[in-house]
Amino acid sequence: MSTLYVDTITEKTSGNGVQIPGHVVQVVSSSTTTQVINSSATEVSTGISASITPISASNKIMVTMSSTLLFGSNSGNLAVLFNLKRGGTTIATAETKDNVNAIVQLAETVSINFLDAPATTSATTYEVFFQESASTNRYGSTAINYNGRTGTITLMEIAQ
Repeated sequence: MSTLYVDTITEKTSGNGVQIPGHVVQVVSSSTTTQVINSSATEVSTGISASITPISASNKIMVTMSSTLLFGSNSGNLAVLFNLKRGGTTIATAETKDNVNAIVQLAETVSINFLDAPATTSATTYEVFFQESASTNRYGSTAINYNGRTGTITLMEIAQ
């Protein structure tokens, strides 16, 4: 049995450091407390976004997003759709849907977890958009990052 002791490991060529498959290579996180209101079926940015420059084109990016949503219905179904976009293209969609029997406003936590394979070493931006469903049972407006609550997005590059 041998033991290797080191104080520092320096990569031979910049950008080619040690990558162990399945391990996190880098983490980027961003947050906002800016409330965004949408009262239509038109897609609007939540203001929750972050950019990462992958070290290797074969690595994957784990995207996690969380925020607080306030929406209301006046008896019936109301759905709010969330679209995760990479560079302007939707790569994942999440939906929150409630069926209520009275005029009600609901505040709930919304989250997205998605493992992406962008296949690039260029700077890549992930951004979350939201929109109401085309329901006629809407009551009031839909607000993300409601009342100054924090919306966050975290990007983790996973070595392959």
